[in-house]
Amino acid sequence: LEATLDCLANHGYAKTTNNLICEIAGVSRGAMLHHYPTRQDMMIAATEYAFYKHMSAFSVAVRSLTASDRMDRNSAIAIDWQLCQTREFLAYLELRVASRTDSELRNIFLPRARHHDVVWKEELLKVFPEWRNDMRKLDLMRRFIRSVLEGMTMSRDLWKDPRTEWALLGFVADVVLKVRNDELSFPSDEG
Repeated sequence: LEATLDCLANHGYAKTTNNLICEIAGVSRGAMLHHYPTRQDMMIAATEYAFYKHMSAFSVAVRSLTASDRMDRNSAIAIDWQLCQTREFLAYLELRVASRTDSELRNIFLPRARHHDVVWKEELLKVFPEWRNDMRKLDLMRRFIRSVLEGMTMSRDLWKDPRTEWALLGFVADVVLKVRNDELSFPSDEG
């Protein structure tokens, strides 16, 4: 699985072949096929593994923050951004993008990604219990943050501008504070 994440993050989905995975992992094709008989089986396992590694690293890091860092400075935004640069996240994002045009991959990726969305929300409630009182606000905010971070990750090679990245992250952190403190709100569902 580690070699699969390396391949996805560094070579992309289209070039991630069983042969390349075996070469990077230093295992025989037979050994790999014993555990993952098809490429789809490998992609299912890689999807799950990448997601849970990202989520676990995020949760551990957020739990280590002081209350002030977590609540006042929204340091979790910076943590999540740093984790968006890991090969686990890049591999997951690669699978997400590739699933847009590859129907076979979409059929295995999307149901898992939808499940991961539910699991991520449950984990966020554990590390940010203050959002529990307004689930709509939590849902919109977590999707806003995820959309911005994924977009920034996709644009990083294009921009090559860390100052802009940190300015955007600071803006996101400010928006989160304002929404959490009811100084800014999302439009109603009716509009």
